[in-house]
Amino acid sequence: DSSFLKEIKKVDETLKIKEPRLEEPLGRIKIVSEKRVKAAADILHIMANYLTKMELIDTKLQQEKYIQQARISEEIQSIKRKELKLFEKEEKDENSFVSVSSLYPLEMERELLRRVRLGDKEGAKEVLNEILGKILFKNAGQTELIRARLLELAVVLSRAAVERY
Repeated sequence: DSSFLKEIKKVDETLKIKEPRLEEPLGRIKIVSEKRVKAAADILHIMANYLTKMELIDTKLQQEKYIQQARISEEIQSIKRKELKLFEKEEKDENSFVSVSSLYPLEMERELLRRVRLGDKEGAKEVLNEILGKILFKNAGQTELIRARLLELAVVLSRAAVERY
């Protein structure tokens, strides 16, 4: 189409390609209807938007993961401070003993389950971070025990989530 060639030549003025060199490759371009070009452009637009959204979702998930890890770390530090105070107190009182509740946060687990059943996602995340911090701190270096505690927690959580629905 001669109007197509004229338009290309206008755009090409900055590249300064000689006309015969331009006509041969342009002659090999298949001419299609505007309708097909628009459909192809729409598909390309949809794909670009989808990929951009996926990148945003991945970024958001990564950000949530970092925030959760920071909260767990903060909780571990808090537990360390509390444990140090408790240890110092126990040193003064030689007749003290370690309670079961200090080994596993059973009350916190109950609170977590309550929040899951209520659908309180943010509250459940908060309590979960505290529990994870306690499990990781109390069982440091005991990989199998940590794995068992986490598996137990996952089972209890999945049950609570199913009960909600």
